[in-house]
Amino acid sequence: MIRIAKIAYWISGKLSRIQTARPVYRLDEITEDGKIRSSPAGKRKMPCRLSMKMLGLSMRLDREHWDHWALKHDECNGSRCGKCNGIIDPA
Repeated sequence: MIRIAKIAYWISGKLSRIQTARPVYRLDEITEDGKIRSSPAGKRKMPCRLSMKMLGLSMRLDREHWDHWALKHDECNGSRCGKCNGIIDPA
């Protein structure tokens, strides 16, 4: 499953370069009863939704080792994972 998760992660990275215009909203107020009031604030270019879905899929496919190989651990001084060859964060 690690290999399939890495492929989904790679595809997610490639798809994230595809920018789509998506609506954004401005937070106007939060009422005392906890309701949020917002208003449209135009559109912004953001990574396509499929890229985020593929990223989530890669996380679900390899829950045990995903953070070892997908996250950056340059300053962690962690040890290598024998199963996925990623870095285990000592914290």
